[in-house]
Amino acid sequence: MSRLDDAQAALDNRDWSTAEIDTTPPRSDATVGHTVRMSLQLTERLFAEAQRRGITPPDLICRYVTDGLEAADAIRSSTSNP
Repeated sequence: MSRLDDAQAALDNRDWSTAEIDTTPPRSDATVGHTVRMSLQLTERLFAEAQRRGITPPDLICRYVTDGLEAADAIRSSTSNP
């Protein structure tokens, strides 16, 4: 039996009486997918900028979000420290 056959057999089995909850904490390098709706114009601009930089549109979105959150943190910390 192949690994694929073993996996299919496990999926076909409906007896969950011996199932266990996985309490392993998520890895710190785990990634989560997000769905975002944008206008066609914004999407075209995003793809053009990603192509200009030689990266994928999802990588560019991630960089923009990271930069935006870091800027927000910097503003927040500068206004909370007199």
